[in-house]
Amino acid sequence: MDVGMTHVATAMEPVHSSSKDYKKGIYTTGTLHGIIHQIPTLSPSRLPLQCTQVACGRRHTLASFEGRVVMSWGSGYFGQLGHGLDRIHCLHPTAIERLMPRY
Repeated sequence: MDVGMTHVATAMEPVHSSSKDYKKGIYTTGTLHGIIHQIPTLSPSRLPLQCTQVACGRRHTLASFEGRVVMSWGSGYFGQLGHGLDRIHCLHPTAIERLMPRY
């Protein structure tokens, strides 16, 4: 779990409670990229990998996955998402190509 200026991101294992069932994944609460998440909201990742760590910036989130895959999403006006200066917004976790392992 990490806390940014306007949001919180948590990597969770499946949780079953009497009020809600949470799937495995990364949940965001707060305001990220101008979208308000009042309850924990699952950020859809297209990779079936285990999240090992999350980090929150002011308006963006980074997540590290098994296999040395790093994904980012949120606002990146100054390149903090790692996708280049021409891509300033990502609504969903997107792999940072330059950090992908080379075999």
